[in-house]
Amino acid sequence: MLIVSICITAIALVLMFVGLRGRRSPHGAYCRGCRFDLSGIDLSDAQPRCPECGADVAQPGARTVTVRHKRPGPLWAGWLVLPIGMVLLVVSFMGGFGAIYSNLPTNSLLTLTEWGDDEALDELVRRIGLPDSSLSEHHWDRIIEHGLKLQTEESVEWDWRWGELLSVALTTNQMSQEEIGQYFLNGLAPKLTVRTKAHPGVRGIPNRLDITQDRMWAINYKPTSYAVTCYLIAFGEVGKEPAMKLDVREHPRAFNISATPGQRTGASFGGSGGINHGIERAPGETARVFFDYVLRVRKLQDDTLILDTIVREEFDIEFVDPSMPLVGTVRDEALAQTLGREMWCTAIQVPAQFPELNQFGMYNVLLGMVHLPSVREHLALRLYIEIDGEEIEVGTRNVEASSPSAHGAQLWARTRPDNESQVERLRALHQRLLDAGQVRVIARSDPALAAQEPDADEILGVEIVFDHVPIKLEEQIPAYYSEVPDSTTAPRPTSVRSIGIEDNEITDEGDDTETPGETP
Repeated sequence: MLIVSICITAIALVLMFVGLRGRRSPHGAYCRGCRFDLSGIDLSDAQPRCPECGADVAQPGARTVTVRHKRPGPLWAGWLVLPIGMVLLVVSFMGGFGAIYSNLPTNSLLTLTEWGDDEALDELVRRIGLPDSSLSEHHWDRIIEHGLKLQTEESVEWDWRWGELLSVALTTNQMSQEEIGQYFLNGLAPKLTVRTKAHPGVRGIPNRLDITQDRMWAINYKPTSYAVTCYLIAFGEVGKEPAMKLDVREHPRAFNISATPGQRTGASFGGSGGINHGIERAPGETARVFFDYVLRVRKLQDDTLILDTIVREEFDIEFVDPSMPLVGTVRDEALAQTLGREMWCTAIQVPAQFPELNQFGMYNVLLGMVHLPSVREHLALRLYIEIDGEEIEVGTRNVEASSPSAHGAQLWARTRPDNESQVERLRALHQRLLDAGQVRVIARSDPALAAQEPDADEILGVEIVFDHVPIKLEEQIPAYYSEVPDSTTAPRPTSVRSIGIEDNEITDEGDDTETPGETP
């Protein structure tokens, strides 16, 4: 109703302007003072005067060739309509038109909605949720047409209410197959993130492919009978054959329409480990590479392919000197101390006997957790236990900057049974853990680890030490710390310091030597 009241007020103001401005008279001679028509007066007399007001009209400045006469009809109409528009404006701002909207015909409501009336849109959303909703096919056609049009206008902020209308249209089979394809194409937002700097000879280019529902999110989750797939399928140098091809891995689970902006779909795919490229370049040279990914929507009920499109994106990869880090390190002693005050470590769980293979087909002799708070800088930590002065890596953790929630960095030491040398090393480590009774746990920043994330530009440099972390013997330990029913916490950090790149060696991201901290 706000738009209607604004329109009524604007019409009233236009009518008043037209009435006050008036109608222009024909050209002639008029008294400037009273606008009397002097056409019947001899102006050549010695002292001609206006018969109406007696003014001396002998001088040209006392006369005008045309005048305007007010138009009482538009003026009075404006005066009558203006109060109505003003009252409607006040009531609209106070939100007092709910009853009026609820009684409007659906066609009128749709028209107001298409004009951008917020209250009409609220009523339309309410109306489609009623058990006895009486929207006709024609009404749904108008809703779908306008909603899809808004989806394509990226300059317009997406309104969850239109997301709700379109999601109901989809889940109640109101859309045609063509409209469904357009709905998914407009609403899904694939985003490919690629690290555009690399060291010569390094095996992979870190990347991540996510897909969100930026122009689909609604007020409620809406289950659908559609599966959404977004997956990398090819990579290579531009102008050459692809260096890598992948089969599409479809996700045969139903797709749910998001109820929050920025929500990732169940079909998102992350590949931050890097893609083997085989590109040979010297420091200072670049390579133009392409990534192909498929965006596919399939209806599960009858296996109908609704959308199947391949997207190609190209990037320039700059190769830099191996001595130059790809990720910077921020020194911030105050932030490091704040981080340390909020961190804590659990006791280290160790099986009393060398374990059997776990659910991943691996031997695991150690399980613990370092708890990290939310941070405003990216964290990339390598985790170690120290026994008799020897540091043994037992985990890694990359945490994005400004992450809204706390995180856990799991500690483990495990390997596959087919690597006999690693199994023997793990047996020796297990015995040392049984004899130690306690260990030191170290969390240390590593820019080379951060470089495996495609969007990490710099990390917070820290080294945090937990002394005297107790070892807790168990009959068996689970695969993940989240399965531990109760945990005894070790003391808070005993040492926290801020470090820079010069405090760390730049490690080769391409090193794939197995360690006791290997993950499945």
